[in-house]
Amino acid sequence: MLAKAADIKVTGMTPTEVKEVIVKLIKAGKMKSGGVGLYKSFTHYDVRGRNARWYGTGMKDDHS
Repeated sequence: MLAKAADIKVTGMTPTEVKEVIVKLIKAGKMKSGGVGLYKSFTHYDVRGRNARWYGTGMKDDHS
């Protein structure tokens, strides 16, 4: 309702690839610090102001 989060799917990219791009953009200062959650069919991103990371049910921790 506040437009501070999104569940993202990009045609031609896996959720892991989307996560890697988001993390790279956060580190480069081109996206706000936020939460990035990896799920089987999408990547979650939110602008909570801190770099939280998590994995949805059934996702293997890739230590990124």
